[in-house]
Amino acid sequence: MRDWDAPEKADILVSELIDYLEIINFHQDGAQKFLKDDGISIPSSYTSFLGPIQFYELRSCHERAKPYFTSFEMSYVVHFRNRTELADPQALFTFTHPNREEFELTFDMNLIEMSIDNSRY
Repeated sequence: MRDWDAPEKADILVSELIDYLEIINFHQDGAQKFLKDDGISIPSSYTSFLGPIQFYELRSCHERAKPYFTSFEMSYVVHFRNRTELADPQALFTFTHPNREEFELTFDMNLIEMSIDNSRY
């Protein structure tokens, strides 16, 4: 997408949300150069929410995995049936597309720490 030159600009830009928090949206900002000035983007905006909950089944899984502690460092995307909401969810961030403000798409690999340990496999 970074090197591709579109033969003409699009009227509609349709994009899927990537990542469970939809924070990896730079692909949509980067694709704006292919959209006409009066074009529309689908989705046009989205807001991610975050809130603390207590979930007994997950807690019991953590108790069984305690010697390893790895389950405490994972995020979970599931539909919780029996849960207790400890506080109301709060809006985390909102993205609006197309983003008519000037932007510069940069990605610095030096900011990312990657530590992959596959020794257990």
